[in-house]
Amino acid sequence: MIVDVINKYNDRESLYGNKLTNHLNMALYALYKMGADDVRLNQFAKGYISRSKLPPLLPPDMKISRENFSEHLGRDGSYSSYILYFENEFKDKNIEDVLKKYVNILLPGEAGGAFHGIIRLAYAYELNDKNELARALAYFAEAYKEFSLPEELQNSMKIIDPIVAISQLSKNSYFRNFEFRRPLIIGRMEDIYEDPQFFKIISEIADDYCTSEYFSELLLKLYSLTGDFTILHGFTSTHALCVLSPFINDYKSILKQHWSLLQLAYLSTNCTPISDYAAAEKINGWPKIFIEACKSSDVHTLKLVYSLHEQSSLSEDDLLYRSIAQEKSRE
Repeated sequence: MIVDVINKYNDRESLYGNKLTNHLNMALYALYKMGADDVRLNQFAKGYISRSKLPPLLPPDMKISRENFSEHLGRDGSYSSYILYFENEFKDKNIEDVLKKYVNILLPGEAGGAFHGIIRLAYAYELNDKNELARALAYFAEAYKEFSLPEELQNSMKIIDPIVAISQLSKNSYFRNFEFRRPLIIGRMEDIYEDPQFFKIISEIADDYCTSEYFSELLLKLYSLTGDFTILHGFTSTHALCVLSPFINDYKSILKQHWSLLQLAYLSTNCTPISDYAAAEKINGWPKIFIEACKSSDVHTLKLVYSLHEQSSLSEDDLLYRSIAQEKSRE
């Protein structure tokens, strides 16, 4: 069973190298859902651990309680401590009750770790295993990073069509030539967020656009127009929000928050150019796409193809989803 395979390799830290996210569990689940057998799953896991030099899980360095839970959100190295906390939370509660409580507590910090906290939690929920859910929540807590909008700006932001808004951002010369001080996606997002110009150009999304269906199509189109690595995370995090939506108290408000974070993420790419997407002449069905994707050793390819397939169920036409998945699976 996939639960056994994931737990077999679940003795590793959440981060490796220069604060890169450990994607192993997410990639294993995506492989499993696309039809990979146990031989391929174990082969992939061993190869990923070796290539990434994933460090073993360190012992907890402190006791986290309900009283000090919030004090340590976003603290590097808190992963093991939060694992113990969440394992205890799951002992006498069902999965749904724990998620209902903590998803809403952690969502303000969803952009932390380049959205990987919420992405991993969505995978863990689909896996339906308390052991992995405790670890996913622990990483979400460790990666937590808020990018709140000042209240006085929220009512003055212009509400326009989201794809038009991104098109306008793409022409912004200030952020196209922005010089970053920090590394990684999250570091670049922090640099943009701290610049006063950010609050002057972002737009607010209208309620009519705040649906899983619309966001799915929006991010699909945006990724197809840019092919950008950061926008890829925008797409997979949008899928994660959709998966976890049954536990979100105010889904529309969270999608509005997500929209501001997507704009932040886009600006952190130096406004990557938008261009027409040329689809392949022949686009295969999902079974053939999965066969090619399962050969990949790239965790982002595996996650993207899986998310494209899952999100395509929200659309009346999955042609563009299959086209992008086919292209990525062949890289």
